[in-house]
Amino acid sequence: MKKLFSILIMLFIFSNFAFSERAFSWEGTPTHKDITNYAAENSILSESKGDYLSNLGFTDGLKEVLKWTKEKDVKYWLQEGSALEDEGNIWQTIMGNGRFNNHFHNPLKEWESAGLDDYILFLHYSGKSSLLWAQDGEEQSTWPGGDWSWKEARDRYYLALTSTTDTERQENFARTFRGLGHQMHLIQDKAVPAHVRNDAHPFPINKVGGLHIEKWAAKKQNRPYINSFATSPNFPTVNLNKDIVYNGETLVPITEFIDTDEYDGSNPSTSPSIGLAEYTNANFFSDDTIFTEDYSTDHRHYFPYPKKSGTNLQSFIDQKLLPEICPISGDVTFHISKVDVGNNKIIDHFVKPTYHTIQDIHESYALYSRTFYLDEKCHEDYTAKLIPRAVGYSAGLLDYFFRGEMEIKKAYVRIGSGLTVSGIDFEVKNITPPLDTGQMVEPFESGSLDLSYQYIPDGQDEPVFHLVSEIYTIAGADDPINSEDVPVSVTFPADIPAKAKDLSFTLVFRGKLGNETGAVVGKTLISENSRIAFCFQPGGAGNKINIYTMLPDGSDIRPITTTSSTTPNDSLYFLRPAWSPDGTMLAFEELTCTDPDATVDNPFCRSEYFTQDIVVIDLNSDESYPNNVLTTLHLIDTDNWNYDVYLPASSPSFSPDGTKIVALADYHGLYGNLIVFDVNTGDWRYLLEFWSGIRMFPAWSPQGDKIAYNLHEESDIYTINPNGTGNTRLTDDLYWNNHPSWSPDGEWIVFLSDRDGEGYRDIWIMDKTGGNMEKILDCNPDCHRPSFSPEGLRIVFMQNMEIFTMNFNGSDTPHATPGYLDEAWPAWSPFLPEEP
Repeated sequence: MKKLFSILIMLFIFSNFAFSERAFSWEGTPTHKDITNYAAENSILSESKGDYLSNLGFTDGLKEVLKWTKEKDVKYWLQEGSALEDEGNIWQTIMGNGRFNNHFHNPLKEWESAGLDDYILFLHYSGKSSLLWAQDGEEQSTWPGGDWSWKEARDRYYLALTSTTDTERQENFARTFRGLGHQMHLIQDKAVPAHVRNDAHPFPINKVGGLHIEKWAAKKQNRPYINSFATSPNFPTVNLNKDIVYNGETLVPITEFIDTDEYDGSNPSTSPSIGLAEYTNANFFSDDTIFTEDYSTDHRHYFPYPKKSGTNLQSFIDQKLLPEICPISGDVTFHISKVDVGNNKIIDHFVKPTYHTIQDIHESYALYSRTFYLDEKCHEDYTAKLIPRAVGYSAGLLDYFFRGEMEIKKAYVRIGSGLTVSGIDFEVKNITPPLDTGQMVEPFESGSLDLSYQYIPDGQDEPVFHLVSEIYTIAGADDPINSEDVPVSVTFPADIPAKAKDLSFTLVFRGKLGNETGAVVGKTLISENSRIAFCFQPGGAGNKINIYTMLPDGSDIRPITTTSSTTPNDSLYFLRPAWSPDGTMLAFEELTCTDPDATVDNPFCRSEYFTQDIVVIDLNSDESYPNNVLTTLHLIDTDNWNYDVYLPASSPSFSPDGTKIVALADYHGLYGNLIVFDVNTGDWRYLLEFWSGIRMFPAWSPQGDKIAYNLHEESDIYTINPNGTGNTRLTDDLYWNNHPSWSPDGEWIVFLSDRDGEGYRDIWIMDKTGGNMEKILDCNPDCHRPSFSPEGLRIVFMQNMEIFTMNFNGSDTPHATPGYLDEAWPAWSPFLPEEP
């Protein structure tokens, strides 16, 4: 009869509070969402904290929209999960069989018995420790809401990276982020004292009619406090490089975020090196565990800390504590403060005595601790300490989930006949930051790499996905992938068809990463940083020309050289930039006039005062031009003349190892020759001597075995070996063919030609033997200076005073960047190191 009466009382209370929000937590809406929002913004998912999502090809970061049951962004799915982990109805709250029963962890207990084990009236509330619940998918699947375990999040992440339809991909990504929201909820609850001190609290009110801390935090007028505290996260420094084995089962070290097993009831700490449950348990009260240090050690609410001696309670007992005046009611009130060994206040409003406190203390009433309570001022001071930890530890969980990192180098596609893509080559290295001293990286202990790729076929709108599994297998912690760049070559089961667009490739690791089995790491292959160098003549004709670089979309324009536009007697122009293969050097032409009679209005420079040299600069230098010049080729020929003859040098192109440059040496347009010079020593030699009025524009093959060039008089393209042998004609017709440039794999040459008979120089491509010619862009007016992107998927070129980029197969409309100069000579860099 008493039990029935108690249940009826509970139902009455719930109906009166219209308890529509979830109990037992930070109130799923809105506090968990607020904490999750700030955690995401302070994790490596945020653009300002690492922008990890760009590794996955996400262009909008946390705002990337993913379609599952609805179309929402990444941050929404994280917040959704953090709210729905409390899934359950009012009846489940009363009877104690909702998910929220598994959101408790007492760090002073063995983990198996550290979950909720409390009574309210005659009802028993119990559950699994949230530390274990987080990883027990089998257990979760039997409760409302289903399985949102850590392993499930990992599995969904792998499926998202390897799905073969866009629908599956988006759903699995959404499930991944929602699952992480569930996991973050479990950590955030450890910043609720009741959740770490075995204090069931299904009602929104405490024993004196005030709100529990979670309900207080969710009130609209208090959310500004929560959001203010959340802006200063306190990040954990827990040891995640541990083997966690419990009851014969290996757990993921995310247990450390909750309980490091260091606090034993005698050593309270505020260090971020302990779990959040340990910090909260030792330093804060919950409503039913205030000053319970004197309880029996087997009492379910016994907790040795915080102690009375850690407060100024004695001053209150001795009536030496000064009263406060409530600013709202004007009543006289008191608050007990938490203090340090010097009696300095740590928390001003730590606990509040009631009218009965003094009487019960003096009468030695055994349950005098029940006369204290936590009011709104206590909640405010508590959350000022706890919310920053909840945010920081939640962000730490996201950082751990996405900690894996692979470095991709020299990634380029292999172009097949008919402009298909037959495969991809790259080098990969594990660069996951170490979790412990002495480690170079957190190693890939075992597992394999898969390659997922996608494209949109010509004439279609929806992407097609493919997966090539186990392209590389990790043999152990000493596998080369953990210390060096490992070459990987992937041939696709079927070529990506011609004219396909929006090609992308994702490398996926799955295996053991450090002490986590089943870890997953994703990395988009073609996302490395690159820039385009070009010449620019501000103000047009009559002004001086300098070298600049920009991002491929035309943004972030940076000057490489500077020269005055008002003084004629200095460097007039900087032309034809060329990158070294490692992106650390840039070579270009420097045209200088020292003619004393030249003026701004009459800039004509007599030949004896004119020089045209090739300058090589160090792009890694902290200095700017000319203080970063490594070498200058000032070409003097003493062998073919009876006296020293100066030969202007132009059109530089680096060898694959960056130690040499092939260039054109001519005598003011009267003679043309190819020369090779050493960047380090300045020594040079003739590669090909014509000594006739011929212009050549050389390009060194990425493989180093050939140099392509064109003869202006014949309008044909040739290749020659770097030792001067094997001169081979690739085009032999009456058309105008010039400006060859190699694909990154050295198998194809893009060039300009009017061979279609329409009268304009279009962009064509042919293989390195001169076969498989195909026009990839019909130009009107003429195009100029085509150059491949470092991965071989795009081409930059000039047309009508603008720089454009387009797909190598002509499958898209060229994208224009701001207009510059008809002779801008754009040159696409290799992959460059990411800037800090």
